[in-house]
Amino acid sequence: MIETLHHLLVEIAEYGVIAFEFIGVALLVWGGIKGLICLAKRDQHVGLIVGEGTALSLQFLLCAEILKMITIHGMEDLIKAFACIVLHVLLTLLVAYENKHHKAEHHAEH
Repeated sequence: MIETLHHLLVEIAEYGVIAFEFIGVALLVWGGIKGLICLAKRDQHVGLIVGEGTALSLQFLLCAEILKMITIHGMEDLIKAFACIVLHVLLTLLVAYENKHHKAEHHAEH
């Protein structure tokens, strides 16, 4: 019974990882396309638009990395997953800081 539940949990986690990674990549591509459109229009807030798309994308990719930890079988996989999570968190914080900075500049201009 417990093995069946564990197997079900791993299956759900694996599908969740695929779903979150797909959403994260789709949001990253969408943010890039929006950024290119704004760049073509010579919009001054291209960085803010791309940064917001990147931040949202990174949050979904971080969810996928956390779910991957459920399916880890060895110490080497655990170290890799932990390193990925730390990098995702640092990148998310950096992008959030840059977005905040861009928004502050935008409000100062108006």
